Amino acid sequence: MPRTFKWSENNTKLKKTAKKWEERFGRRAKIVSFNIPRLKSETGQSTCPYAGHCADICYAGQGRMSLPMALAPREFNLDLLNGMTPGQVRDTLVEDIDSFRTLTHIRIHDSGDFFKRWYYKAWVKAAAEVPEVIFYAYTKSIPFIDWDSHPPNFRLVQSIGGKRDHDIDLDRPHSRIFANDRDRGRLKYCDGNESDLPAILGQKRIGLVYHGNRGLKTEDRLHLSIL
Repeated sequence: MPRTFKWSENNTKLKKTAKKWEERFGRRAKIVSFNIPRLKSETGQSTCPYAGHCADICYAGQGRMSLPMALAPREFNLDLLNGMTPGQVRDTLVEDIDSFRTLTHIRIHDSGDFFKRWYYKAWVKAAAEVPEVIFYAYTKSIPFIDWDSHPPNFRLVQSIGGKRDHDIDLDRPHSRIFANDRDRGRLKYCDGNESDLPAILGQKRIGLVYHGNRGLKTEDRLHLSIL
């Protein structure tokens, strides 16, 4: 059965994550990701409503992720989402997921974020209907989060660097960008660059060392608290 949405199956980090999962648990992993445009769509629709200074150094706007072949599927997915009711989004996600063979994990958003509360809830409800698959995401859409509504297979990491950092619960999983591994280790954040395993396992302090094409400036360091 053909899938309705466009899914990414060849992401390098996802392959590394699958390998780490297999090494740790001795079970095969198949991981795909679902994406929408970063920050804004071609029509100007906001897709990262709570992005802050992070927008200037976003990975999803650099390298191969900025090429037309990468941008088109994201726009396609957003167009479909906009034409559906919340219930249709949930049902279509579940149908697509069921069409994969031996799928074990889904990363929600290498690009984009939960842009509306209903959209976030559609993902939570989809996860509840497919309990054998682990869903995980990094998000700055902190006001949408309802921790009590998450099924056990829905793993969310709050991402520092947005407009609502003051609402982040540091006792729950969260991530922070660092300039180097020395600073990450000094503040006792685990390595989130090598793979997504820390996010999948629900580790509370995940450090992401910046390796983007654009160099970090002093103002970047101040805004992201990585000095």
